[in-house]
Amino acid sequence: MKLMLAKNYYESTFTGEFILTEKIDGIRCCLVKKGKDVKFYSRSEREIKGLIDIEKEAAKLPDGVYDGELVGKDFNNTIAITGSDGVKRGLIYKVFDCVYEDTCINRKRYLEAVIKNYKYIATVPILYIGSDTSVIEKLLYKVLSNGGEGLMLNVATAHYEMKRTKNLLKIKLFKTIDAKVVDITKGSGKYRNALGSIVVEFKIEGKKYDCNVGVGFKETERFEYYKNPELLIGQIVEIRYFQITKNEGGGHSLRFPTWINKVRRDL
Repeated sequence: MKLMLAKNYYESTFTGEFILTEKIDGIRCCLVKKGKDVKFYSRSEREIKGLIDIEKEAAKLPDGVYDGELVGKDFNNTIAITGSDGVKRGLIYKVFDCVYEDTCINRKRYLEAVIKNYKYIATVPILYIGSDTSVIEKLLYKVLSNGGEGLMLNVATAHYEMKRTKNLLKIKLFKTIDAKVVDITKGSGKYRNALGSIVVEFKIEGKKYDCNVGVGFKETERFEYYKNPELLIGQIVEIRYFQITKNEGGGHSLRFPTWINKVRRDL
């Protein structure tokens, strides 16, 4: 199955009552429970095995398809555990939706009712329900000041859609885009034997463009990736940027592209 994906809040419109929750910085994971059978799948439909602790608790849930994210101490810790072989411990499965024919608010209320007193499975708390858009900015800055990444907005009356939809919006001051690393460039000065930047390829309206990203790398990363370019080239990475720009020739680029050390091995 395909999961419901978010559009950008600042590039979309919506009407009516909405729900705000904190944006979870983890690995997207779909839990399928049918009888005694419990399975977990990544966004790319790859089965994730070894989630023993979460699986035991999931066996107590009603049958269904649950949508959420695996979360560890931080994003890189989550990636390391999820990508490891064998038993995977140190993760919590945070559920924010489920797949059945009902409105979003009813789906979230259902999750609150069935997910209680679990150690390794939790719901994502609702921060606001209503139609007052003035609360969005206030809650966003509150979440950011507490170290969070941003907010997610669900249209309360919307149904689950297996596609990218304006009924689910991500709200962040800076935007992010998934891009493929196609090359690296050599640095200069003290980084003459280290990575200067990476060249990433991304899609806008179905067309491919590329740009250089040289900001955000730690010094240790510059030397490591220059010595071992195979760790990056060909990988999908998440890049933070301010806005998409368009040049006179019709091409697109990213304004203020920044490396945030997120290799999206979950895609």
